[in-house]
Amino acid sequence: MSRLSAARLDLDSGALWIGSAVGGILLCVGGSVLAMRWLRASSRSHRVLAELLTIGLIGSVLSVHGLAAELNREFDSGPPAVFADVPAQAYKETYRCGKRGRRTCTRYEIKFHGDWPGAGREMRIDLGLYNQLERAAQVDIEVMPGALGCRWIRSIVPSGRGPE
Repeated sequence: MSRLSAARLDLDSGALWIGSAVGGILLCVGGSVLAMRWLRASSRSHRVLAELLTIGLIGSVLSVHGLAAELNREFDSGPPAVFADVPAQAYKETYRCGKRGRRTCTRYEIKFHGDWPGAGREMRIDLGLYNQLERAAQVDIEVMPGALGCRWIRSIVPSGRGPE
């Protein structure tokens, strides 16, 4: 699950999820076949099969997606595309959370405008990036092509500072 938090800045996450679903299903079916061959006519084989096809399927898809997103970033050696002076708005949203809404949580997001591949999209950002972009009306965005062909955002900085 910790690998999925980095996927918040993916632009082509739909394609990555489709590939991950296919890979996760194949992994789960293969594991189920191996488990049934190993258990054979055990009295608990139907329970193991049911668990593998429910919880195991979810775990397989999430694991494959996390690994694919990480592979997409780590082995990306393509040239970045830089979009300068993109209009953006960083904002925070405070909401009630926790058991029976007793706590207050804050979510930081950025919404992109203009004419670039991620226009109109809202993305979650962390507090440090929010503090940098809070007063910026325009940002420079560095987009990497991805080793698997799924574009991702490497950096977002206020206009004029350049990517780090």
